[in-house]
Amino acid sequence: MRKLILLDVICLLYCLGFSQNNQQVDSLILIASSQKSDTNKILVLNKLSMYYEYSDTSKAWKYNRQAISENQTLQWFSGLAKSYMITGWLYQDISKYEIALDYMNKSLSLYQTLSKKNPKDLSNISNISGCYNNLGNIYTNKGNYPNALQNYILGLKKVENLLQNNIDNEEYLRKVTACYINLGSVYAYMNDNRNALSYFIKAKDMAVTLIDSNMVARCFINMGIIYKRDSLYDKAIESYQLAKKIFENQKDIEGIGLCMQNIGIAMLLNKTYDKAFEMEKQALEIVKALGNKQSECQILGTIGEILEKQNKMNEAEKYLKNAYIISEEINSLNDIKTHSNLLSDYYAKVKQFDFAYKYQRIYSDIKDSIYNIESSKQFTEMKEKYESDKKQMEIEKLGKQKELDMQTIIAQTAENKKQRILISSFVLGFILVLIFSVLLYRLFLQKKKANMLLAQQNAEIFQKNEEITAQRDEIETQRNLVTQQKESIEEIHKSVTDSINYAKRIQEAVLPISIKARAVLCQHFILFKPKDIVSGDFYFTTKVNNWTLVAVADCTGHGVPGAFMSMLGISFLNEIVRKKEITKASSVLNELRNEIVYALQQKGEYGEQKDGMDIAFVAINFETLELQFAGANNPLWIVRSKSDLTTFEKLSNLEEIKPDKMPIGIHGIMNDFTNHEIQLQKGDCIYMMSDGFQDQFGGLKRKKFLSKNLKQLLLVNSQLSMEEQKEIIEKEFENWINCDGKCFEQIDDITVVGLKI
Repeated sequence: MRKLILLDVICLLYCLGFSQNNQQVDSLILIASSQKSDTNKILVLNKLSMYYEYSDTSKAWKYNRQAISENQTLQWFSGLAKSYMITGWLYQDISKYEIALDYMNKSLSLYQTLSKKNPKDLSNISNISGCYNNLGNIYTNKGNYPNALQNYILGLKKVENLLQNNIDNEEYLRKVTACYINLGSVYAYMNDNRNALSYFIKAKDMAVTLIDSNMVARCFINMGIIYKRDSLYDKAIESYQLAKKIFENQKDIEGIGLCMQNIGIAMLLNKTYDKAFEMEKQALEIVKALGNKQSECQILGTIGEILEKQNKMNEAEKYLKNAYIISEEINSLNDIKTHSNLLSDYYAKVKQFDFAYKYQRIYSDIKDSIYNIESSKQFTEMKEKYESDKKQMEIEKLGKQKELDMQTIIAQTAENKKQRILISSFVLGFILVLIFSVLLYRLFLQKKKANMLLAQQNAEIFQKNEEITAQRDEIETQRNLVTQQKESIEEIHKSVTDSINYAKRIQEAVLPISIKARAVLCQHFILFKPKDIVSGDFYFTTKVNNWTLVAVADCTGHGVPGAFMSMLGISFLNEIVRKKEITKASSVLNELRNEIVYALQQKGEYGEQKDGMDIAFVAINFETLELQFAGANNPLWIVRSKSDLTTFEKLSNLEEIKPDKMPIGIHGIMNDFTNHEIQLQKGDCIYMMSDGFQDQFGGLKRKKFLSKNLKQLLLVNSQLSMEEQKEIIEKEFENWINCDGKCFEQIDDITVVGLKI
């Protein structure tokens, strides 16, 4: 295990992938080739340089040098800082670490200057954190772990400061994830496997939340290294294979080579030498093509070990010597230490003790210079300083908050005093005005009293009584009219409601609600939530010969109009599959469309009502596990699961079968529906649904639920029983529409059907 520590640490480093499709790259190249020099052109040149970093290094260098030249002309320091950072990456890739450090420090210095000039621009602080992490990566490659740890902690502190006021910022969450990976790397170097694995699992969980497959792949590699150290070789190989699969999907050549290199080491430790040799040879071809000298020397050393285990001593010596020579060329202390130790062991076995002693001395000297007691203390001191600074930051924040609260209290007290004075003045003034008004009023009454006659008072009173009586009679007449109208409306409402409730019983009678009707589905759940009493959605199940037929449909409209369409659809499906015994999925939809068009007398004329339905229809043979699917605007989702897979592998196994973009009804395009044939496996979960769930408004942001969230919900819970899945989906729906004290109205009928094979 001691001989493999260097490779482990290098593999534990985090790096982000960069991918674009060909059309986007061509567009960027067109902008880069323009004669105009501006900031947009520099941004494009930097993007192209990052894109070609691992696939075509000559192009990466070309665009990087062009970007630096343009930056120096324009004096755009933000773009120049990014270009210097990319230059550092490129030199790091070819193991020229001193030059890489120089450019990374230049980038850091520029970003720090920009941050001082404009403290409100948080992007500069974010880039400073990135520079510290890049410096940590380079120092790790050089074997200088105290400096690496110092830079990782500085990077983490910067991004944690940003994250305090931007909790949901995806960029900052991504940087914290990278810091977790780097800190796990240091713990791995210190052979603290428990803490290392803890950081890597934290990073993997955060990467899954961010839906960042490249980052998840790196975490799988890191976890595999820890499993390998704990002698869990099969589990380690499985983690590497998961990472390799992600890199193959991304066409990340460097990532594929890294995975193959690690798989070969795990096979070596598991004593499957022939397979390990083949895997390392393939990895060697990849890293040579990329020009990665450090990986090349590590793979050569591993191949030398394999050959030594197979007693092919002459060949082993050649590979081990080449590995040592390259490690000296790139001046990597850890590589020199590893390969001098391997050569010492080799020469001891072949009894060439002079050479064995020579390389053992080299190993001991390098080991003492890399990691000694003082280095260990330095690790501990750095960690304690980081924790102390973090606590001090919280104390200062509380102090500032307390000071702000005190200022608020003082201001509030002054304001209250001012208000009390104003209120007192107002009350005093009001009392004086009231007294003066009373005096004036009394004088007025005395003056008018002599002029007021009793007859006039009686006349006025009589007139008022007449007006009040007339108003009372009018009010009573209007009240009686309103009461009659209310009773009439209630009677009509009751009659309509009774009719709709009776229609509901008729609709439920034709739906396969009973246990007997649904017995053909085996393990399943059906979530059926009409918006009104009756539904425009319906589901259909039956069995014809060896085929179990299942459909989920969403008719035009909801309520009574939708219910009429659903009854029509169920009737036609019964006639097609039971009487005519048509079981081919596409043929069923073709026949159903013909019946609907004919029944509704649709001719495709301008202004004609486009009534119809969207539907997902499957036919399943449970003996051969064959599935046929045809869809009219509604898709089919299949979740394939594996008992030992991790959480991310389950996410990657949701397959969506696209429907035809035309409804069951008259339409501009009337092609035959596509018949999809799929071979199922035991444990597969099949989901069909209408669009009601994903279109429902709710949540904190008052937006639609969206299909991607429904996919994630089904995917995460696909290992549970069907009943448990239904309970979770219903609970999620209730939480969605009843969020933060606000209840949203259901806007459409909802139907979700799940089957487990």
